[in-house]
Amino acid sequence: MKVVFTPISNGNPFQKELAGALERLGHTVDLYDPAWQFPLLKYIRKNGKPDVVHLHWLHPFLMKTTIQGTLLRANITLFEIVILRALGVKLVWTVHNVLDHERTHPILEKLYQRFIMRFFNEIIFFSRSSVSVFNEIIDPPPQIRKNYNIIPHGNYISSYINKIDIKIGKDILGIDANSFVLLCFGEIRPYKGINTMIEAFSKLTDKDYRLVVAGRPHNRPGDKSLSEEILSAIKPDKRIIPHLYFIPDYFVQIFMNAADIVILPYTDILNSGAAVLAMSFGKPVIAPNIGSIPELIDSNGGILFDPSKEGDLQRAIEQSKNLDLQAMGKYNFEKIKKYDWDSIAHETSEVYFNLTRVNSSKLASLFFT
Repeated sequence: MKVVFTPISNGNPFQKELAGALERLGHTVDLYDPAWQFPLLKYIRKNGKPDVVHLHWLHPFLMKTTIQGTLLRANITLFEIVILRALGVKLVWTVHNVLDHERTHPILEKLYQRFIMRFFNEIIFFSRSSVSVFNEIIDPPPQIRKNYNIIPHGNYISSYINKIDIKIGKDILGIDANSFVLLCFGEIRPYKGINTMIEAFSKLTDKDYRLVVAGRPHNRPGDKSLSEEILSAIKPDKRIIPHLYFIPDYFVQIFMNAADIVILPYTDILNSGAAVLAMSFGKPVIAPNIGSIPELIDSNGGILFDPSKEGDLQRAIEQSKNLDLQAMGKYNFEKIKKYDWDSIAHETSEVYFNLTRVNSSKLASLFFT
């Protein structure tokens, strides 16, 4: 089959790994970064009709900063999707997150998403928890729920170089070998609870703790720079080490291997590629007990905290220093190793082959059921 993945996340190896595994099964996969003037129809005009258009994030096709821009983009997307269905193109959506992380226009996003998803042949989730959260927020009609599939998130074991040990990792970052290092890794966004983590960490009295915050801040238009906000918050505590920039693939191993434990202080999350990444490097994880996290991280491989409970993140950090972190990391590695891309590609390929064709005469029923 000819498959198109869109839109593209260049900083996340998920799509490249899945595309490579699907191509080993004989599919042709195009990774298409859309230009925003009728992007789907533009692809077909230039490259011909694919068998499957597989959307990995829906909100870029719906959301703009202004209400007027959102209405225009969402209506163009709706028009394009109707045309694609009429042309016999199959549509698949992988739900990485329910809504735009920035919550730009959440009511509009829910309304359009609930309507547009009627045109998808199949919808893929990473976990049963993701399905529950999605249903609670979006409340799709029963006929749409029949198209759900659960296929886990693949691991990143082969996605990054991993040749150094914890001593070398700490040494490269200028951290004493005896320090206890917590790593918060990934693009920095408001929902990730960075300020809450800094506040909790600063209450710790142990001088051996180190907190490394590594990743590029993502700012909303017109907002105060997240970099400035973080640097101001950490200034009184010299144990907090900022690396506020995009981390190139080769250097991921340095940060991961310098860590004794990875901390994900999120206040709102559905799925976490950062948790998968930490497990792929054999690291234990501190993470919130929300979204699909509890299905991925259990007490053998990490510490869960309640982000709505004051002081619970600090409790989790303090508890982590007294655990067998090496054993927990090994457990996580063995668990995530089972989620290899070839197995996941087989399941995804089955979804493609089992898609139900809907001819144009039935298309009208999608609007009114």
